Amino acid sequence: MTGKFLRRVFPCMLAVPLYSASAQTAKPETRSLFGQSLYAQADTSGAVARADSALARHPRDIDTLIAAGAARAVVWRYNDAIALYTRGLKVAPRDARLYRHRGHRYISLRRFKDAIRDLERGRELDSMSYDIAYHLGLAHYMAGDFKAAAREYGRCFAQAKDERALAADTALRRGFKSCATVASNDDDKIGMAEWYYRSLIRAGQKDDAATLLAEITDGMTVSGSGAYYQDLLVSKGLRTEEAVLDSLGSNELQLATASYGLAVRHLVAGDTARARSMFESVSKVGYWPAFGVIGAEVELSRLRAK
Repeated sequence: MTGKFLRRVFPCMLAVPLYSASAQTAKPETRSLFGQSLYAQADTSGAVARADSALARHPRDIDTLIAAGAARAVVWRYNDAIALYTRGLKVAPRDARLYRHRGHRYISLRRFKDAIRDLERGRELDSMSYDIAYHLGLAHYMAGDFKAAAREYGRCFAQAKDERALAADTALRRGFKSCATVASNDDDKIGMAEWYYRSLIRAGQKDDAATLLAEITDGMTVSGSGAYYQDLLVSKGLRTEEAVLDSLGSNELQLATASYGLAVRHLVAGDTARARSMFESVSKVGYWPAFGVIGAEVELSRLRAK
């Protein structure tokens, strides 16, 4: 993919700041893997204040606390969210949701080892949670342990086909999705299948990757995981890179998501120069918590270390 094409699909990639203009003087949430300061956004809707008001009335209610953490996550205040989840664990140390959410936010902050620790504990408490499996696999992937990532995703996919596991699923998950959703919801299947497929090809498990890809068909009902789906269709030879990127229009986040996957394919195929160029473009996207952006930073760090 040429630099000219990348500039066309990422027209603002050099102009979008990695911080909110109103937050330039604030303490950064974290730094990129290249040392660049990354900032939270302003809470212009007042959602955090409203969530905090509810939490003040019910300080020991875990659902209310999780909602307050989620309000912070929307504006990228991940350190505050982590502090809330930590507070919640003192009240409810066996609530898997708190480990799931805190682990997710550690990924956002590029703290992959901390994420793995939390998510493994969450899996001990709820072994059927789709959300925990998804993020634990992602944390392993970002840490470079592709075999561990593939095992975690494979475990969740296997549960979706295990009648005994499905029979044991209950409503006690309290808002968590079960791994059973892989069998019943195309969006959820695609969302996990994309990272599962990437993990398999990075781990050199080509036969398993081909088997997984055979489950992905044209015409699936997909909305939220659209960029992942398009990338998988490229892997099947049913779409071209250019067609996929053109179809995503000016949606920079979706373009970054799809481009990261396309770049990984070039990297595995040995076209390091093309992959590097695409990773560089994705890493400049202003939506710094996006998994594609985080992944691009990770890949570039590895390439630069060689």
